[in-house]
Amino acid sequence: MALDSMGDVASLGMVQAYGRAHRIHLELAAGRGVALHAPFLDDAVVAVCLTVPSAQRTSPRQAKPLLRAAMAGRVPDAALSRTTKGDYSMLAYRGLSRHHRTVAGLLTNSRLADLGLIDEKAIRADLAFGAGGQQIPLATLDRLLSAEIWLRTRASSAATTVERRHCAHA
Repeated sequence: MALDSMGDVASLGMVQAYGRAHRIHLELAAGRGVALHAPFLDDAVVAVCLTVPSAQRTSPRQAKPLLRAAMAGRVPDAALSRTTKGDYSMLAYRGLSRHHRTVAGLLTNSRLADLGLIDEKAIRADLAFGAGGQQIPLATLDRLLSAEIWLRTRASSAATTVERRHCAHA
């Protein structure tokens, strides 16, 4: 796939970042019996979208022009013509408030802290602020938790692999 512009490079970088985050979300959801789908991250969809010049994929006057064009006649016009985007931060704060202990527990003996990447105490203070309804950087928290869960999953998988090897040689 030839990337002909900075817009293409930026677009592909964002798709890759969303794909990495979605992979983590898939693992979390699967553990709870929930099936997640991200059809816009499908390789064929991304490839087709990248055939459209980057200047035509975005517009300062209209959100997601390619998606709107592709879904015309398939989705109600009211959905395609809306000019606002849903804000779900109130739900995130409510969830953080209800599950503060669980989220804080993910950062107890944090792998990220062990690597010197975060200050566990400062992050838990931010969590307490968020659980109390005060504004915190939710997107950053999401990435941080995703990275922590990913590291724990990798550590758990590695331990299981070592244990299996040990048992096989015993």
